[in-house]
Amino acid sequence: MTKTVENRLRREASRQGMRLQKSRTTGGYMLVDGQTNGAVLGAWPSAFSASIEDVEGYLGEET
Repeated sequence: MTKTVENRLRREASRQGMRLQKSRTTGGYMLVDGQTNGAVLGAWPSAFSASIEDVEGYLGEET
């Protein structure tokens, strides 16, 4: 995926009250609730375990 797709998903997550975070080490992603700071996606079985495709599917986006 390109940086453009990542940025688009960050904007969509923001519109839905979440933050998209990317791991610096593994390259995985996590969606975090903006109010509670709780992980919404990508925290299980380990932190930053979601792929960009997982995030895209969760947010209901199409590339």
